[in-house]
Amino acid sequence: MNKINTETLGKEAFSSLLRKIKPQMNEEWAYNEHRRGSTFYVKSFITLNKEYTPDLDESLYGVWETNQYIFDYSTEDFDLDEIEELTKYIPELSKDEAKDQLISLLKNQVIQLTTWSKIELGDDVISEINRLQQIIEKQ
Repeated sequence: MNKINTETLGKEAFSSLLRKIKPQMNEEWAYNEHRRGSTFYVKSFITLNKEYTPDLDESLYGVWETNQYIFDYSTEDFDLDEIEELTKYIPELSKDEAKDQLISLLKNQVIQLTTWSKIELGDDVISEINRLQQIIEKQ
């Protein structure tokens, strides 16, 4: 799921989630543009995890970005009703970072398959994995 809003989570659940994460929303802004007086248009990065939202489905854990809302510096507050949607933050990766993540993902999948499904890898595959792992560790 890449978006969380009242349609995907339900109105009451979404409001409850926003109340839990509100303290985080003053900490890190993704976007900040002067509006007028002491008010600014802002977007916030928030983190959903076991610490902040222990009762939330773990598949929703990660970094999320709010839609644009108005923040008032004079009161250091904002209206939660202006937050209508959270969008999953997926950072741009370099080619090497993407390769590393892909290797890690595939490695974990092989470990899970061999452990849970009791699938055995051939000796030739194991020796090739070990050889490539040694090359990586030397660099």
